[in-house]
Amino acid sequence: MKHWIQLLLAISILSGCSGTIEKSETDENSSPYTSMSQNLDQTEEESEDSEELDASSELEEESPITEEISTVEGDEVPAEESLCGKTEVIEESSDSGSPTEEELGSVSLAINEVGRSSGRLSALASIPGTDVFLLAELSGIVRQMSVAEGGEISLSEPVIDLSWGISQEGEGGLLGIAVAKDGSEVYLSYTDLDMKSKVIAYTLDCHTPIAGTSRELLSMQQPLTTHNGGNLVIDNEGRLLIGFGDGGGADDPMDYAQNLGNWFGAILRIDPKSDIPYGIPVENPFVDQSEIKPEIIVWGLRNPWRFSIDEVTGDLWIGDVGQYIVEEVSRIPQSELSSGTNLGWPAFEGGRRTGKPRPLEHRLPDIWYNHDDGRCAVIGGLVYRGTEIPSLYGSYIYSDWCDGRIRLVAVQEDGSIATAQTSLLVPQITGFFQGRDREVYVLGFEGGIYRLEVGLG
Repeated sequence: MKHWIQLLLAISILSGCSGTIEKSETDENSSPYTSMSQNLDQTEEESEDSEELDASSELEEESPITEEISTVEGDEVPAEESLCGKTEVIEESSDSGSPTEEELGSVSLAINEVGRSSGRLSALASIPGTDVFLLAELSGIVRQMSVAEGGEISLSEPVIDLSWGISQEGEGGLLGIAVAKDGSEVYLSYTDLDMKSKVIAYTLDCHTPIAGTSRELLSMQQPLTTHNGGNLVIDNEGRLLIGFGDGGGADDPMDYAQNLGNWFGAILRIDPKSDIPYGIPVENPFVDQSEIKPEIIVWGLRNPWRFSIDEVTGDLWIGDVGQYIVEEVSRIPQSELSSGTNLGWPAFEGGRRTGKPRPLEHRLPDIWYNHDDGRCAVIGGLVYRGTEIPSLYGSYIYSDWCDGRIRLVAVQEDGSIATAQTSLLVPQITGFFQGRDREVYVLGFEGGIYRLEVGLG
C-alpha cells in the first residue's frame, strides 16, 4: 500500500508541470524585413564623411545596484532542484569598467554557429536561472531552445503558434520577446492581421507557455506597414520596455515622433504585473501629465529596432535605424531615464539636420555613421557582462543589417567613446541576446544561431 501511495504522489507532482502548446494552423509568409533592405535602395544627393563620429559628452557613471546573494565558492549560486529541473542564478558583477581604446582594438573573438532553425528568426529570450531560451520566429512561432553542457543546442516543437493571427506585411511579424525576471511570464510583441501592434503576456509553467493564459497588455494601430519597432526588454527592476517606430513613411510624415500624445517613435516603460492591464512606474517622467502618454521615457526615434539595458550600470543603449544617410547608437545613463530624453528625429538624423522643425531640447547620439561603406541599417546590441571573454567585458556589441560585421564600443573614463570593428561577419543579423551565463548569442534572419566566443589569437 505504501508503495502505491508513493507512486500516486509522484504522478500527481509530475502532472503539475505539464505545459500546453498553443497551436493554430496557417502558412508562413516568407517576406523579409523590408525596412532593412529599403535603406539599401534609398539614395539622396547629400553625402557625408564615412568615418564614425563620436558625439559623446562626459557622461555620469552610476554606482551599480546589486542584489546581495550568498554564494559558496566562485560566482555561481548553488543550483536548486524544482519540479521544472535545475535553476541556477549567477551572481551579478559589480564591475562597471570597460576596455581602454587600445585594449578594445586587441580583443580577439570568434563566432561559432551552434544551431539552425528552419524559420526566419526575430528574437530570443533567456528564462532566468536556466539554460532554456524561448526563440521567436517572424511567422509567430515560438520554440524552446535548450543548451547542453557542451554548448550544443536543441529546438523543441512550437510551444506557441500565433501565425494564424500575425501579419508579416512590410516590417510586420512577431518582433520581440522577453521573460519576466522571476520566470513567471513571457511577453510577445507582434503585428496582427489589421496591422495593429500588440503586446501580450503568457503564463509560464516549467518554462512552457500555458494555453489559454494570454492577456493583452496594450495595442496600437499602425498607419503603415513600416517602422513598427517591436523590441521588448526587461530592466533591472523587472519593468518592461517596449519600442515603437514612427509609424512609417519618409521624414515622419505625420510628425508622430515629436508628439508625446502618442506612442510612435518612442520607448515605453511599464510594470506588467502591478495592475491590470499594467502599471505605470512612478519614476517615469510624465506620470500624471494628462496630455502626455505616461508610459514614455524616450522619444524622437525613427525605428528603435534593438535596444538593451546594461545590467551593471542600468544604462539604456539604443540602435535607431536611420533613413537615407545616417545610422545611430545612443547611450542614455540610468540617471537620465527618469527625466525623459528626446533623441531628435525627425529634425535630426544622427547629427545631420533635416528640414523638420528643431525641438527645443534633444540629445545627439553617441555614435553615428553613414551608408558610404555599404552599411544600411544599424542592429543595436548589448553590453558584454560574461566571463568567458574577459578582454571584452564592459564593451557594447552591435552590427548592421547589410554588412553583418560585428563592431565594439567602449566608454572611456572621460566619457568619450572608443570604437573598433572585428573581422567577424554574420549574414543579416537580427539581434544580440544573452543567456543565464551572460554569454552572447547572435541570430541570423535566415535561421542561423551563433555564439560569440574567445578567439585563438
